[in-house]
Amino acid sequence: MNTSSTSTRVGPADDRRPSTAVIDLLARVEGVDPLDLEPLYSAIDPDALDALCQSGSGFDSIEFTYGDHAVTVAATDGELEITIDRGPSPVGDPSGCGAADTSSL
Repeated sequence: MNTSSTSTRVGPADDRRPSTAVIDLLARVEGVDPLDLEPLYSAIDPDALDALCQSGSGFDSIEFTYGDHAVTVAATDGELEITIDRGPSPVGDPSGCGAADTSSL
């Protein structure tokens, strides 16, 4: 199966919220304005994502489907690494409805 991925990092000094970084990265991948994307809340609650990713919360990673993209947000060395893969859902949800895998929480 052929998938391609693009990633970005959000560090403590970065003023972007994780939810905003997901939107910005997907807009870059799609080559569109962020306002032209399907709302992130159709895949995951942006406020919940931001709260989950807060430093010191014990957060490890979360995967969800946003449109036809698999999105992974992972804590790495004090930063968040956000990866967007074009391809199958990370949680086996072919509908792309945005089911989140929270089993690692």
